[in-house]
Amino acid sequence: MENIGAATARAAHPGVAEAEFEGRSDAEFDLEFDALVANWSAERWAAEYGDYDEAQDCLDALLEACAVKASAEAREQQCLARLEAIALESADRGTPRQSDASSRAREIAWRSMAAEIAVATHQADRTVQAMMGRATALVHDLPAVLDALACGRISFAHARVILEHAIGIESDAVTRQAKAVAATGDPRTRDQLRSDLATDLLLTGEPAVGEDAPHSAAGGIRAEVSIMIPALTLLGHGNEPATLAGRGPIDLDTACRLSREAPELVRVLTHPVIGTVIAADTYRPTASLRRYLAARDRHCRFLTCNRDARWCDIDHTIAWEDGGTSTPDNLAHLCRGNHTIKHHGGWTVRQTSPGVLEWTSPRGRTITVHTADDASPPGPQFRPEGQQSEHEPPPF
Repeated sequence: MENIGAATARAAHPGVAEAEFEGRSDAEFDLEFDALVANWSAERWAAEYGDYDEAQDCLDALLEACAVKASAEAREQQCLARLEAIALESADRGTPRQSDASSRAREIAWRSMAAEIAVATHQADRTVQAMMGRATALVHDLPAVLDALACGRISFAHARVILEHAIGIESDAVTRQAKAVAATGDPRTRDQLRSDLATDLLLTGEPAVGEDAPHSAAGGIRAEVSIMIPALTLLGHGNEPATLAGRGPIDLDTACRLSREAPELVRVLTHPVIGTVIAADTYRPTASLRRYLAARDRHCRFLTCNRDARWCDIDHTIAWEDGGTSTPDNLAHLCRGNHTIKHHGGWTVRQTSPGVLEWTSPRGRTITVHTADDASPPGPQFRPEGQQSEHEPPPF
């Protein structure tokens, strides 16, 4: 049977000898055929329109691709804005408007939706939160800019610059936050809100809104004095000295007097050799346990968040009131936003082993998050000859 490509090439170039298409490999033929077709196309173009300008052709294709990309990005903004609206509408259906409960429900629903999008698109949840805010502003406040983006007259970079300047004309970020808080019925004046919000941002990196807000009234800043008294010494059956945390040994009489006035006594289990606290009958983890968790987790343990552990809460995977313990296999760092959606946003989590968290989204997506120490270090891995990792493909 005659080669269809050869027949096509002969039809395009009847002067080419048939022998030139014989005895060639498929790869060689494909390359020569493509070159012949390209030359023929250039000749036809030159005959009808003059000399072929490949650069102009590529430029036209680029402009067409940019227009398609801009249209897709406009659609992305509409989807993000609508997803944010869906989250807020779902919260409004269950609570009365303009109430503290409504504000909290809206925040939880918004954070939960942002987390769902972040997991689906493999982005950080804070990145998605910012994207939703920009999208809503474009859709509702700057529809003409969105239309220009959809038509390909401007790029998304242009739209972002316009949006940033438009927001700057109205007010600065703290003022906008103060207006939002005032709208919830907060009794403070606008200037008081601006001052308090600025202080919250300096102290914690995020503003406080209402009584249940993160770090409200700097609630996370508190003093605590700890005295370690060996159990046998406290019972009168030993003479090991008491220790004031951060200072050193103190006399037993003072320690016993302070223990009588203490609001609670906490049983603490320590490592028998190095003395590190490994468990305690208390809700708040001990200082040594907090240091261990910070070294293990390093950042928020939600799927898409990398907020430094220093600015995160230590969450009980199984709640303290449900029998959860303050031990490494039930504690993990979560930023305040993801801590909130874990308890109220429809997300669930369990620790399959200490530090290994299995998250399940409200729509059933399950993803496991390992600690940084669980990942293999970069570079070559040396193993005894014949030993193969279970994650490696077979050698064939």
